[in-house]
Amino acid sequence: MKFKVTKIAAAVAAGVGVSVAGINAANADQLLFPYAAVSPTVTTILTVVNKTESGFFYANSDELHYHYYHKSGVSADNLAATCEEINFGQNTSPNDIVTFDVGGFYGDKLGVLFEDNATNENAKYSTTPTKNFSGLDQAVFGVSRAFALVDNDQAFTVDSAALGNQLHGEALVIEFQSGAAWGYQAYNAASIIGTNAVGAKVQLNPFEFSDRVETKGEVLVTNAGGNALGDNWVPISLMPFAEISTRFFVTPIATTYNNGPYSGGFANNSPFQFRNDLTATVGLAVSSPLDTNNIVGVMFDRDENPISGRAPKTVVCVGGIDAKTLLAQGVADRVPNGGWSNFAIAKPTAAQIAGDVYYRLTSQAVAIKLEFDDKAKPTLDGQPVGGIYNNGFWMTRGIRESQTRATTQFNGASSFIASALPVFEISYCDQPGVVNTSCTIPGGVTGNLVLERNSPYPVLPTTALPADNVSVFSLAF
Repeated sequence: MKFKVTKIAAAVAAGVGVSVAGINAANADQLLFPYAAVSPTVTTILTVVNKTESGFFYANSDELHYHYYHKSGVSADNLAATCEEINFGQNTSPNDIVTFDVGGFYGDKLGVLFEDNATNENAKYSTTPTKNFSGLDQAVFGVSRAFALVDNDQAFTVDSAALGNQLHGEALVIEFQSGAAWGYQAYNAASIIGTNAVGAKVQLNPFEFSDRVETKGEVLVTNAGGNALGDNWVPISLMPFAEISTRFFVTPIATTYNNGPYSGGFANNSPFQFRNDLTATVGLAVSSPLDTNNIVGVMFDRDENPISGRAPKTVVCVGGIDAKTLLAQGVADRVPNGGWSNFAIAKPTAAQIAGDVYYRLTSQAVAIKLEFDDKAKPTLDGQPVGGIYNNGFWMTRGIRESQTRATTQFNGASSFIASALPVFEISYCDQPGVVNTSCTIPGGVTGNLVLERNSPYPVLPTTALPADNVSVFSLAF
């Protein structure tokens, strides 16, 4: 199916005579697994649930599409390397669940666990080698770091009933030599729904996982307009460096359709997270309690002393960063007992943006913090423990914090004023028209302007979206 849709910020709609859809669907039909790892002693088990109920319009999606963006072999630990991409389709059915090992250590020859493909009556998986779920087989690729995308392969056409066509995912990262593990739930962002040239509802933002459509604070951002420098930092503890290792897994996130202004054919090849070169800079920082715009160092020790010596790192596509490397040389020795800091996403400079002709730079990222002790005889505060420990969690901060809040007055009392995400009426139409009465869809047909009521957490506020968010693009599936 081919369709053309118009994607335009509500902030500029009136100026160009165009309106857009902005309903906030409960979930999109794509999943992001921001991090997966494979090595001779580590693998990642992914589970995908297709929550489709049979009988819905468009609901019988017979295939899920899997995409692995990975750095493997000598590139696995190279923060500056771009990713390679592997993708394949595999069969599914309503209410299906599939659990698989991306590294090829566990499961059958397809990498599938806990089911016998030979006896399946519904989702019988293809045995074509290029469709193996173990797409990052350790025997072939060696060490790998990756992020994964899964979609329901429905050309992003939706129906009021098909909004139930949702996906759910979980990840389990196992260090199987010693028995340590950690995991997370996959990220399923909100959808922006509009209409195509024939009036069918379509998703306008396939594979978007940016902050403006997050549902639980999954995406970290740099300081948004009007915010103090430290407002969007994530406070983190830092354990004693010699005893406990701390590592951050970072995946840069696209913020517009091709992560920049529309640029002809280039944009059509890069819908949001469908890129191998998204680039973000991260670091540790602490500020003065009286002035969060004033960075005073890289961390505080356990006696509240600020320690200087920042060493930010730039990550392309996906990467793992040891916390010690975010401190300048020798700093870790000055704070043997650790302390605390803030994990921060840097805002690209004007010079960097001017030189970014392929729109690789972003000021948003997903970040996971992992603490572990992999020594032969692990200890905690000098005391022996019974085995290796692993503690991983997805770092979050706020909800859609990149979006401008409106000042809201409650109960008419001037003393009770809060900054909140308001409710908006957003109109939509595919082509320019008379905004307050009618609009024209492709082919010159005049239609009625439709208003959609957004949720209290709007996907598209009427201000604050950049002008470069205006783009017209085609998707072919």
